Amino acid sequence: MAMVVATMSACNQQATFCISGNVDNAEKVYLLDSRREVIDSANVVDGNYVIENAYFAPERCYVSDNKDIQSADYAAFVFVEQGDIIIEGDEEGLYASGTPSNDAYHNLINALAKLRNEYYADSTTDERREQIDEEYEASMWNAVEQNYDNMFGLLEFSDLIYDLDGEASMAYLAKFSEEMQNTDMWKSMMQITQDRMRVEVGNPYIDFTQNAPDGTEISLKSVVEKEGNRYVLLDFWASWCGPCMGEVPYLLEDYAKYNPKGFEIFGSSLDSDMSRWTGAIEENGMGWIHVSDLKYWANSAATLYAVRSIPANFLIDCSTGKIIAHNLRGEDLSIKLSELLD
Repeated sequence: MAMVVATMSACNQQATFCISGNVDNAEKVYLLDSRREVIDSANVVDGNYVIENAYFAPERCYVSDNKDIQSADYAAFVFVEQGDIIIEGDEEGLYASGTPSNDAYHNLINALAKLRNEYYADSTTDERREQIDEEYEASMWNAVEQNYDNMFGLLEFSDLIYDLDGEASMAYLAKFSEEMQNTDMWKSMMQITQDRMRVEVGNPYIDFTQNAPDGTEISLKSVVEKEGNRYVLLDFWASWCGPCMGEVPYLLEDYAKYNPKGFEIFGSSLDSDMSRWTGAIEENGMGWIHVSDLKYWANSAATLYAVRSIPANFLIDCSTGKIIAHNLRGEDLSIKLSELLD
């Protein structure tokens, strides 16, 4: 990566955002959106460039000397927002500064880097490492709370939202400024939160139907309402998911012990390859009920249950039809089943 010294911004006063910097050995730089598609560009003159335009909306972007950022020698992550943004360089690489989101992002990255370096230092005690873990998380939450009015705060919250239940997520989302609430990112998180709230503990399960490996259609309702079933674990997994396969030994043990007492597993796979899906079932002796639509992350049931990472599971009480636990991993499932069925 080429190292740079920031140039003073040469912005047109009519422009509402302006990105400037300098770069060696490039004729042009490109502004790429979060999908890495070109949305603007500028010629490099005497090593300097200025990208300026009317302000369109806050956006996560990249400035690069190549339309294909994977092939770039010069690339910087930047929040496009109102103001003069300067791409600078230090020993760590390129970074953007000059506007609230970019300054806050750079400050957080530096703070977290210092904590990581201290954590892994040979002289750091175990007690101090526990404190650093707490400080690391607190730093990220503080960054959100100090930046409700800009894109950085919203992006940082998008990484933390999955640690919250629906009610807490709603409370945080409501704190963001009107401008942020009009962004696609905020609207997406609001939709995710609303979807998750439908399937939180205490709510009724949502029925769906998918195909078993032999092509037979099986509904979740038919399993929950089957005579003799007392508790059903709706399990989202995939053969390509290492952590999912790591859960299999626990599931096998729990199934052998508690299936005779009314415990059933209804596994919906996010596989897209039939042979890999059925092969994993057969090779691991996973003798419970399996369904899938073989649509990978577009799995219709996963969408219905707002699943954004796997493994994920929901324990359903057949007598009430309500979800009574969520994401029981490892021995936690065994402990819960022991409380319910022993």
